[in-house]
Amino acid sequence: MAHQPTLLLVEDNLALAGSLVDVFAINGFKTTAVHRAADGLRQLRYETPDLIILDVVLPDMDGFAFLKNLRNGADIEDEDRRMVVSRIPVIMLTARSTKEDILIGLQAGADHYLTKPVDPDVLVAHILVQLQRSRRASEAVTPFLDGKLYPSANRLVFGDVVVALTTQECALLKVFASEPGRTFSREELLKLGWGIEAPYETKTIDVHIYKIKRKLAKQNIENPFVAVRGKGYRLRSH
Repeated sequence: MAHQPTLLLVEDNLALAGSLVDVFAINGFKTTAVHRAADGLRQLRYETPDLIILDVVLPDMDGFAFLKNLRNGADIEDEDRRMVVSRIPVIMLTARSTKEDILIGLQAGADHYLTKPVDPDVLVAHILVQLQRSRRASEAVTPFLDGKLYPSANRLVFGDVVVALTTQECALLKVFASEPGRTFSREELLKLGWGIEAPYETKTIDVHIYKIKRKLAKQNIENPFVAVRGKGYRLRSH
């Protein structure tokens, strides 16, 4: 029997939540809907949905804080379960539509950011894309210089050294690993890594690369990036 995809919907608008649950059921999804962030985090202690749809404006905690908590393991004690929960794909669905809000959501670890109102068919299409990406990522191990990148776990491994990454950091490294000798512009990294079309703030790429370099430096791993003046970044040679 085929697996029925499971969704967790965190949405405080009861009418909208009910409507979305009906749409998801028609499209073959099993959905648990909660109306408070705390209830969503509590649900994750017992169930592991395939994908989370998350509002920003919630009565007890904003969606950005929920997302950061999720990516840190949602206060779950068991380490293996923390890792599984921390990498659940998240689509933010919110009326907050400024560039700053979108960047905050993506930097906090959202896989996609949609603004209300959204056509239900478009939302379902995005859900299917994220589920497909998640399934592919869970099966993939990507060579990265002298190490290995594990997208499903957001981990970069060099021998016995394991470096924990955010979802966004991992997405950037996957782009670099896809063509190790190529110089990528910041605009290309935004589009290929995160699905963001310019013009958004490309300096967020520099911030993420700086954070990755710091994580690696703490493990005495050489900086893997070469800044190409006026063009962008590429990976150093082995």
